Amino acid sequence: MVTVDSTQVIDPEFGFYGPMGFDIGAFVGNLILAYFAQDGHAVYGNDRKPYKVWILKTITETWNLFYKKFTALWDEHKDGPGEAYLPAIYNNPDAQLLVKQKYMKELFHDTLGFGAAKMIRLDGLTSNVN
Repeated sequence: MVTVDSTQVIDPEFGFYGPMGFDIGAFVGNLILAYFAQDGHAVYGNDRKPYKVWILKTITETWNLFYKKFTALWDEHKDGPGEAYLPAIYNNPDAQLLVKQKYMKELFHDTLGFGAAKMIRLDGLTSNVN
């Protein structure tokens, strides 16, 4: 929080600028943790299978929706200022498509990596190590 007289940092995580895969990866990592935690929450007559299916569906839908919206914005602003993949360089529609697909594949890999890092960090916080 910033005012004219002071600056207060509550959680420095929110002041972080980093790889795009970080935020979506953190979300996916938390969903995967929730998926594997469900068996521990099951009680007689209350199996968690439908909820686990919902979690997996949510992971898939999250990435697919992000992919769809991100690539739509990419297409909409491809001639805008600050564009990294200029049409003057990638002047072939096939080349533009290949670049976009490669970028999204790498972003997906980053997403999985940051999700895994989030799961490891959270697991470390809850472990009982003597």
